[in-house]
Amino acid sequence: MISAPFVVVLPQQAMFLLLGSAVLIFSLLQISGWTPEIPRDWRGAVQVVTGLIGGLYGGISGVWGPPTIVYLLATNTEKREMVSVMSVIFAVGGVMLLVMHVQSGVLNAQTLPLSAAMLVPATLGLFLGYAVQDRLDAAKFRRYALILLSVSAVNLLRRGLFG
Repeated sequence: MISAPFVVVLPQQAMFLLLGSAVLIFSLLQISGWTPEIPRDWRGAVQVVTGLIGGLYGGISGVWGPPTIVYLLATNTEKREMVSVMSVIFAVGGVMLLVMHVQSGVLNAQTLPLSAAMLVPATLGLFLGYAVQDRLDAAKFRRYALILLSVSAVNLLRRGLFG
């Protein structure tokens, strides 16, 4: 709710650079083997900070994953539980983003058809991800996901720097 209205005022290149840099830093740290460890008694505070950061990025870009994944990895969350948690976060965030974009006018009669059409590949990707994650061990699944995130981040940075 806080950051979604910035979509109409923040230049697109700035959004690409913000998101691309955060995702690339996260991905490279994870690929290098870095995993933060969060003491059990700090988890409540870290959850609030993670939620705020993820929510702010999610409102601007529709991407909530990186800070949430860092937190879930740092708490040694099991693969299936991680996928479940991320699914709930994406669903709740998506509904909130839908409401805010309707309110701001970003989602309107002109943008709705393409947005609705994009639900098809997104849903197919979701089911493909579920199928693949069941066939790969957790380490391979995580590594492939991080490599894909890194490639996506480099593309976002390219778009932010060169249009």
